[in-house]
Amino acid sequence: MPSGKLVITYRNPVDIIASSILRLDDDLTDNTISKHLLICKNNGFNDITELKQESACFLQYEKFYFDHTYIYNELEAFFGITIDTKLRIYLKDKYSVKNIAHSVSKFSSFKEYDLETHFHGKHISKFMGAPGSGYELFNQEQINRIESEFGEIFQLLGYARNNANHFD
Repeated sequence: MPSGKLVITYRNPVDIIASSILRLDDDLTDNTISKHLLICKNNGFNDITELKQESACFLQYEKFYFDHTYIYNELEAFFGITIDTKLRIYLKDKYSVKNIAHSVSKFSSFKEYDLETHFHGKHISKFMGAPGSGYELFNQEQINRIESEFGEIFQLLGYARNNANHFD
């Protein structure tokens, strides 16, 4: 495991798979979903059970998408620091979904990216990163498949089913 303090952001796996498919303009087939399930697992979710045992700061995407204060408060508590109000405002404006979408609009593919921020082309999909967008993209059978692949992860990360029977 990594040494030092670790900050991990995570997101509902249904939304991750949707975002991954959209960034590559892949079709919504069973084979495509299998490919992106593997990508997701190999890029962090296979390690999440072990990492959850570490003293790491876990930031849930669905909580900070609408409220950057959540990020600042969690980082302050984790690192024992204070983030100045002016810096909070600056960061919120600089890294708003709208501004990120604008900054990556010059890139035509996922392979192109900004050297400073590492935001890539197709970083922001037609859903503008909104939580729950995967539930709009996939049909119920596809949702069930993705949720069953990550059932343990949903529980480990504290997701619960909402009134629409989706994890959030």
